[in-house]
Amino acid sequence: MIIRTATEADLLTICKLGMEVNLLHHEAWPTVFAPEAAPERDWDYWRACLLHDGALILIAEIDGQAAGMVTAQISEETGSLVHPHKFCRIGSISVSVSHRGSGIGRSLMSAIQAWATAQAASELRLTVWDFNQQATAF
Repeated sequence: MIIRTATEADLLTICKLGMEVNLLHHEAWPTVFAPEAAPERDWDYWRACLLHDGALILIAEIDGQAAGMVTAQISEETGSLVHPHKFCRIGSISVSVSHRGSGIGRSLMSAIQAWATAQAASELRLTVWDFNQQATAF
């Protein structure tokens, strides 16, 4: 397995992996999350994530095929109730159905943690919906 930084050439792959996550969310909460569609529907959304300043999308590949991705962004907390600090927010993590349980998610999170540390982030934040028991267990 290799983990690499995504490029614009990966957008269709990112859309497909993102659709897998979206479908899981739609099945659990169809009044909030959009139904399955052609992956290209989300092209603009994922392109904005890819090109956002302070953000990163990593792709995990096995034998040259994408098996997972993770998106993250560095933000800074500056409110009056906390000391200013940088943190890394995980936006999405997706491992293809055929590769789940093989350590890809853990490897992607480790790579994001290393990147966040290099960006001087003091913590990682990942929000998980209650219905997503696989993500909660992860």
